[in-house]
Amino acid sequence: MGVFLKVNMKILLAAAIVVHALLPSRAFADSGMALRLTVTEKSAEGTFSITTGVLMKLNEYTSFDVPSHYGIGIQSREEADGRVNLVVSVKDLSGESPVYGGAGTTSLAVGENVLLPLKGIETAVAHYEVRIESSYAELPQ
Repeated sequence: MGVFLKVNMKILLAAAIVVHALLPSRAFADSGMALRLTVTEKSAEGTFSITTGVLMKLNEYTSFDVPSHYGIGIQSREEADGRVNLVVSVKDLSGESPVYGGAGTTSLAVGENVLLPLKGIETAVAHYEVRIESSYAELPQ
């Protein structure tokens, strides 16, 4: 299933690039960020990763679900030095009820990639980390 999602993510990103090239620039009002997120879960059963992406404005909160896998929340804040502070939280949706996976914070310059280990519950069966790949993006109106 991970390969399927990676292929679909590549198709989605390619389609976004084509749409961006075909639309007049006035159709894009706001600048923001494109984040590619790879959530990795490590447990006694092994390692599982899934990749997804999001377009978001700076200085906003967004949340979304990767159905049957994870709920992801991201708060961004532009800092005075031009870097962006991100707070990322993950909940595991693969069981009968959602389980808190953890949260972490990082500061990055847009264009950088970071690996963010999440702080979860010490007695948790699984531990999570998120690889964040960032770039500037123009957001559709």
